[in-house]
Amino acid sequence: MVFQAVRTRFPLRIVAGMTEWGVLQLAHSCTFCWTLLSSWTMVQGMEQATTIGQNHIQNIRDLLSANPQWRRTHLSVELCKLWGWQSPAGQYKDMACRSLLLKLERAGAIVLPPRQGKRTFHSRPAYPTVPHRQETISDHLAGLVPLQITVVSQGTEDYKLFNCLLSQYHYLSYRGAVGENIKYLIQDIQDKASAGSRLDA
Repeated sequence: MVFQAVRTRFPLRIVAGMTEWGVLQLAHSCTFCWTLLSSWTMVQGMEQATTIGQNHIQNIRDLLSANPQWRRTHLSVELCKLWGWQSPAGQYKDMACRSLLLKLERAGAIVLPPRQGKRTFHSRPAYPTVPHRQETISDHLAGLVPLQITVVSQGTEDYKLFNCLLSQYHYLSYRGAVGENIKYLIQDIQDKASAGSRLDA
């Protein structure tokens, strides 16, 4: 039923012959942001979801055939140029394009160049400790208000404290945020601080 809903709603956006699983994986993985309603209809959420059709698959195949020496990153950048996949700031949507290419390959629509050898990644150093109160917050919220919520800007003392708090207390530690985000500090009336971050989709 879901497969039929995709083909009915967007008949030209999925390559003919893909399996139902391939369609669902493709729609889900490439930041397409579909919303599945109770009526089993699909609603688009991202611009890329409206542009993927057989002509785009052929674009990929043509570039691969004409440029067998290209690596995956080079291919994704050239496709972003060809399709006009850019952010409002003019940056190519390279990660979204690479995610699309991987899912198309898994669905059997294309064959990508082999991966390069494994890269050695060096983790970023831990953030330096900033002095702060470390008593456990055990009171009810009513005993902590009024709360002060501060948006954190890069280069400020609050920014150093924010990085320190997440690095020390987050269960996954912290090596920096990826993508657009808003950082903020929340302090109670006793100046005990906690840190948070919201990622913008």
